[in-house]
Amino acid sequence: MSISSTTPAKSLPREATLADAVWGGAGVAAGILIALALTGNLPVAAGTASAGLARVGQLLGAPPDAGSRAYWHMARSAGVVAYLSLWGSVLWGLMVTNKVLDGVVKPLITFELHQFLSILALAFSAFHGFILLGDRYVEFGLGELLIPFKSPYEPVWVGVGVLAFYLTAILTLSFYVKKRIGQRAWRLIHYLSFLGWVMVTLHGLMSGSDTGTPLMRAVYLATTISVGFLTVYRILAARAKRRNAT
Repeated sequence: MSISSTTPAKSLPREATLADAVWGGAGVAAGILIALALTGNLPVAAGTASAGLARVGQLLGAPPDAGSRAYWHMARSAGVVAYLSLWGSVLWGLMVTNKVLDGVVKPLITFELHQFLSILALAFSAFHGFILLGDRYVEFGLGELLIPFKSPYEPVWVGVGVLAFYLTAILTLSFYVKKRIGQRAWRLIHYLSFLGWVMVTLHGLMSGSDTGTPLMRAVYLATTISVGFLTVYRILAARAKRRNAT
């Protein structure tokens, strides 16, 4: 894929360096926590993460008292943003494969936006889960956030959300190994985005504390209809193409 001549050449190395720094920092942090957990120091890892996120919460204005639900509200807000970002990524990908955007948006822009929305969904999903380590209302532990179906709150549906997070992480990281695994394998991996989106939707519907509000009902309805419509359109278009080919 060639880069448009209108794209400033000097901006590309800076973007690549920033992406490497973000993923590198996240990888180091995750590696430290995983190493602590594997060596039997899960409480140490949980305490380290909890203290750090409690500090983040205080910087964001969360009161430190045990009865505060500020961390819960931050988790829910981040979860909604993550859900909408993932929906945008899936919807954008469907529009690209359905060739809805051909001649309207340049291929490079469509790919980069699809990638950006996936990264945004992953980042807010991580914040959605791990900010709860600073919460003293439900008392989540690190293991309960990382291990599916161990949550003290709605274990089944929170576990589905944990699995969806791992799946989203795989899908997002696949953007960085696309050249190594090839276009065909990359597309096969990205078919899992439908499963991930369904899992996230079920996670939000069944465990979200604001699912019953009119606004969130409208959000779930609109996102489900739009993804469902474009998916059916994609299937019918593929069938028609095969019939025409024969």
